[in-house]
Amino acid sequence: PRKGEEGRVSLEKVCFRPIRPELHMELLAHKLLRCGASMARAPLVLVECGSFNPITYLHLRMMEMAKDWANRNGFFVVGGYLSPVTDAYKKKGLLEARHRVAMCEAAVTSSDWIAVDPWESRQPEFIRTKKTLERFSSLVNSQEGRDHIGAQQRVQVMLVCGADLVGS
Repeated sequence: PRKGEEGRVSLEKVCFRPIRPELHMELLAHKLLRCGASMARAPLVLVECGSFNPITYLHLRMMEMAKDWANRNGFFVVGGYLSPVTDAYKKKGLLEARHRVAMCEAAVTSSDWIAVDPWESRQPEFIRTKKTLERFSSLVNSQEGRDHIGAQQRVQVMLVCGADLVGS
């Protein structure tokens, strides 16, 4: 890297790398926090679905605001995920999923709690948000997921969304 670029992620390098093989819990769990056995607050995973075409500061800010709200209201946020929509969404001007996933990954590189799950983006047909949330719930509440988190109780999954989704 050139002087002053040591900590920067090259968008060119990130955008054109191949999408990883299907994720398993151990890969999804790399940014999940551990609860601890005596955790009194309910463990929570936040999920933001969308086109992320492109991802913006406000997408990330919504996640931070949701985390702050959750922590003030009796939850312990164990992780957050961005889930870019599939190319089958057919939105005008939608960049290819691999590019949107790469941009999301670059955007969360410095986050210690937000990760990107490309599963939805790889689906051959449009996936309803409910199905994506059910998948996250199934993963984090599997024995492997709860063992990784250290959760003694069911991990809740909540959708983080903007006004455009609420209004639709």
